[in-house]
Amino acid sequence: MRSVIFGIGLFLMCLSLSYLLVKSTLQYWMIHRRLRISMASFRKEWNDVKHPPAGQFDLLNLVFRSAIFQLYPKMKMKRKRLEQLVSGELKRMVKYGWGASFSVFGRGLLATVMIGMSVFSGHVVWQDAKQFDVAAWLEPKQVNSEASALGKTFKLPYEIRSPKTLGTAIAFHMSRFDDHFTIQYTGDATNMKQTLDAAWEWVEQNHIYIYRLQRGGESEFREQNGSVDITIRLEYDMTAEEAEQVQARVDQVIAQMPKQLSQVEKVKYINDYVVMNTTYHLDSQASPYTPIRFY
Repeated sequence: MRSVIFGIGLFLMCLSLSYLLVKSTLQYWMIHRRLRISMASFRKEWNDVKHPPAGQFDLLNLVFRSAIFQLYPKMKMKRKRLEQLVSGELKRMVKYGWGASFSVFGRGLLATVMIGMSVFSGHVVWQDAKQFDVAAWLEPKQVNSEASALGKTFKLPYEIRSPKTLGTAIAFHMSRFDDHFTIQYTGDATNMKQTLDAAWEWVEQNHIYIYRLQRGGESEFREQNGSVDITIRLEYDMTAEEAEQVQARVDQVIAQMPKQLSQVEKVKYINDYVVMNTTYHLDSQASPYTPIRFY
């Protein structure tokens, strides 16, 4: 959420600066162009009075007034502000000649850069916004209850209205090894099968251990009063008591692990422990996919 807000702020700032720079560039370009045209029309007179200061001032005054007369009806700004801009640009043109054109060119280049930044930041915001789950952000942050299992705490939200919160609710019940439970879904019920599939995918991606404990089950939907009751029945490869035994053994193995080991050495230590303490029984009736069968 913070990245989206920051991106929108950056986009609006770049867009505002781009607008101001483009507007300023167009104004200076119109002023510069009009002054060029006016000075070109007085070129012969300008050459005649190039050295006498008094005559030069009178000619520049004519150029100034001609530019104001031509520009004021076209440019939406106060006359005093326009006179200031025309006067400043005329002074630069007299002092630097054609070099004054670089000022307008520089403004145009800066405006182009800001437009590019606006487009880029807008694209980034659009990509982030497409991945942003508004429903999950708006839902209450409180939880109805909590359950701890396998070293993790699972929470049940008050409102379940998106695949993510539905997956959170499923993981909560699975952490308690509930074999039969009902979840009230208050989100979009257009395609509940697709929503439930997305919820199971979320559980698999975020709680793979819990997800692998179930060996299958069934689900059914029932609509009532604008919501959908989802009833799920599951079978597990372990019981809650066996899960507690597994967690106790995991805690024991971790406690016996030397403290100075690196991350790689820790992985090797656990792997060696599994290899040294695991045997295969091809005729076993128990599921081979649960840690409770390893000892």
